[in-house]
Amino acid sequence: MRKVSEYRQHAKECRGLAKQSRSAEHRQMPLNIAATWESLANDRIRTAEGLERIANWKKPHGRAASPRNTQIGRSL
Repeated sequence: MRKVSEYRQHAKECRGLAKQSRSAEHRQMPLNIAATWESLANDRIRTAEGLERIANWKKPHGRAASPRNTQIGRSL
C-alpha cells in the first residue's frame, strides 16, 4: 500500500499548490491533478482488494492461492 500513500501525498501537494495560486484558472489545474491522484489511489485499493479475494479462493487441493505466487500479486 506504499503506492497509495505516495499517490495521496502527491494529491496533497497539488492541493497545496492550488491554495497558493492567485487566479481561479491557475487553481483549477492542480485541483484536477489532485483528483486524478486520489482516483489512482482508490483504484489501487480496489485492485488490491480484488486480488486478495482471488488469493483467498480455494485451490482444488484445499490450499488458498497466494498473491505472491501470481504475476498480478507481484505487481502490487
